[in-house]
Amino acid sequence: MVIAGNHENDGKNFSNFQERFWMPHNGFNDNHFYSFDLGPVHWVGLSSEFYGYDREYGKESIWTQYNWLNADLKVRRRRSNDA
Repeated sequence: MVIAGNHENDGKNFSNFQERFWMPHNGFNDNHFYSFDLGPVHWVGLSSEFYGYDREYGKESIWTQYNWLNADLKVRRRRSNDA
């Protein structure tokens, strides 16, 4: 499992990284953040690169990841409470 770092910035919003690595689907056609369950553990991968490149690419990715994480953890909490 991978997450983009500063060396993956190609000046095109990490497009080379996007095309080379396929991570679990997150509903946004974006592999910079994702989650999956393996046994009893819920794994979450987040990109800190959105914060370093916010002037270059905008803040939309920051908010998308933030809102996705909140929704993902709410679903996980519901599943944990139901068990």
